[in-house]
Amino acid sequence: MASTPDLSPFHLAPDALALGGAADRFHRNIAALTLARDLSDSGRPATDAERLSLAHYTAFGESALLNRLFRYDAAAARYVLLDTYAAILGPDEARHLRRAALTAFYTPLDIAHAIGGAVTRLGLGALDRPRILEPAAGVGHFILTMPPALRAHAEITAVELDPTSARILGRIHPDVALHGGVGFEQADLPSGWFDLAISNVPFGELAVHDDFFAKALRLVRPGGIVVFLTSWGTLDKRSRSVRAHLAEHADLLGAFRLPNGVFRQVSGSESAADLIILQKKPRPASASPSWLA
Repeated sequence: MASTPDLSPFHLAPDALALGGAADRFHRNIAALTLARDLSDSGRPATDAERLSLAHYTAFGESALLNRLFRYDAAAARYVLLDTYAAILGPDEARHLRRAALTAFYTPLDIAHAIGGAVTRLGLGALDRPRILEPAAGVGHFILTMPPALRAHAEITAVELDPTSARILGRIHPDVALHGGVGFEQADLPSGWFDLAISNVPFGELAVHDDFFAKALRLVRPGGIVVFLTSWGTLDKRSRSVRAHLAEHADLLGAFRLPNGVFRQVSGSESAADLIILQKKPRPASASPSWLA
């Protein structure tokens, strides 16, 4: 007998995703895309077994995966989706997916789990109905690994630019308020509303990282927390202007430099990252902490 679809919050342990090399991740991605299409066509919710299958989607940030999905059309002078996969990805979806692949390095579950435990100790668990924002959600790894007690009573809003990832996220987490197919910069969200903004900021231009921090600080309430995985450039770039803006609006609770290769298992990327934890001040106030140097 088939499993009964479950709309309750879906949680995974840090070691729940069995991911191999590039070939294995590619096949799991295709399986997730096929399942997502079938669920959309049938109009039914996913079972827990299907939600686990969908959670194995890791996007196509690694060229070894992307090159198996697209071919170069010399006549059109552009990359086009292989005919084999036309049944699971429409032209617009394929175009968005390829564009999103440039920054699609999902957070490993063990790292997301450790960060989720840390934010609980920062006081989120004591709130009756914490309002949590994930502004670059992917398929929701921070949501998947959120401590169950926090997840059970949290009001979660997720933003995901790539329509394909957003569609999968919506199937895994049907109870989450989802802004799919829209970037965080354009998402219409209330200022001073959220208790926590938590995310792995899309890797790419540093200006995108700067914009994420600035908008997140506008959207959290005074005393609210911003927890972002970001590139080393946020703290290391020569210009102090962005760091000065952050120091004016927030206190730095912690900054941790993660080693190269933390995204290797999920995306094959050797990119490094910093974990930055900020708490919004009651009101902006100029400051010159040591981390501005």
